[in-house]
Amino acid sequence: MYKKMKNEIRRLIKEEIARVKRCEELTEMVWERWGGKEDGVPLFTLCTYVPMSTQKEVGDREEVFREIVLDIKDGFEDDEDYMQSYRAVLLTLAKQILETWGETAQELTVIPIPASSRERTSQRWKNLLEDLTTITSMENGYGALMPTEDRIPRHWRHGRIPPKPFKVDKSLVEDRMVILLDDLVNSGKTMSQAAEQVEENGGHIVACFTIGRTPES
Repeated sequence: MYKKMKNEIRRLIKEEIARVKRCEELTEMVWERWGGKEDGVPLFTLCTYVPMSTQKEVGDREEVFREIVLDIKDGFEDDEDYMQSYRAVLLTLAKQILETWGETAQELTVIPIPASSRERTSQRWKNLLEDLTTITSMENGYGALMPTEDRIPRHWRHGRIPPKPFKVDKSLVEDRMVILLDDLVNSGKTMSQAAEQVEENGGHIVACFTIGRTPES
């Protein structure tokens, strides 16, 4: 069953690469490990995100990755670019999880780190987790962490704002082996806050994934 899932994901990725406009960059999309000690919690990222506010010139590859992050954070489901970015993130993420944990992925719970309780943001996370857990057989932990107030996205502002504590649904956390999933890491403080609260409520963090990370993270 596991081999069939891996082969199916590979087939879907190839089909997606052939279909989308940004095929050259997408063929090179790989979730890479960064930071974290070898004996500690592994951290995975898909790309480096250079905020437009830095006014730094970037190459074609970095520009595509910037668009992918912004599509996932702020895109609309009826937009073609958003759906291309969504499928690329979903399929490569599922592939990485299955290659890393294999059949034991079904013992894991994936929990997103939402920055907002807005309906559009919530629905994007719900859709991603529903599709991801269908492919990988992980447990869907949507709702385990919810913001106590909406954060202002870093790409909309300047400066840093300390992370606020999350509301935690302990029934979705306790005694779970947890993968945390975020869309963008800046300083890493929000992810650290989420990991700490999961551990405090009886969960165990096995890995953290973020679609994008800024160069200073």
